Amino acid sequence: MAERYTLLLIYLVDKVCNFPEEYSRLNANKNLNRFLFIVFLLVPSISNGQYITPDSKVLRTNKVKKLTVLNCLDSSFCYMDEYEYNKNGLIIKELPGVVAVYLTWDYYDDGKLKTYYSKTHSLDSIFAADHYYYYKDGKFKYIISEHFEDSRIISTDTIYKLPETKKSEGKRNSKKQIIEQDLGDLHFPCGIEFNGKHKIQYEYLSNGLLLSARIFNSSGKLIINFSFSYDYF
Repeated sequence: MAERYTLLLIYLVDKVCNFPEEYSRLNANKNLNRFLFIVFLLVPSISNGQYITPDSKVLRTNKVKKLTVLNCLDSSFCYMDEYEYNKNGLIIKELPGVVAVYLTWDYYDDGKLKTYYSKTHSLDSIFAADHYYYYKDGKFKYIISEHFEDSRIISTDTIYKLPETKKSEGKRNSKKQIIEQDLGDLHFPCGIEFNGKHKIQYEYLSNGLLLSARIFNSSGKLIINFSFSYDYF
């Protein structure tokens, strides 16, 4: 099963990444490297992997329906990450740039997470689903985690501990907004990597929504530009 998912991910990357044959990191084991280059895109923390996104209160106040982040490494290589939200400012869909994998969330009426899905566009199928359950008093009970193959459940697991949510840290302005964060090595689609220490700096609109972000290396050179645009209810 693991080999099958590896080949699926390799196929998805080959659709969008043009790997040169002389690229030394691919020569030794091209398939393995292609797989490793995109593993980071499939973890749930991708939305905060390189940059922060507005919190639910700000999104709800501004009636944000969709956030599009244009992610540019230079003028010739840009891709888009897209996020959709419900009227309570809770994320319901995330479409990472480049790969044909996306994530969706369903909620109970009280706003608690109900189901978290990992899906693929090309096969139009769910390959993982986490179903959240709670006691009558609202306290977390457990998660039923399902894994699929050919639209059939092939394994199920019960998880009794909530996944840890990492709090965003960084330098803040007088409005308590994060304006700068320290980053380490950066990994982007198609095997693009920037090693070493980096800083990301944020700009905000007057309504509290993010306007842009820029990543600099330790020498102060601009590496990546992010621009944020919004659709509203």
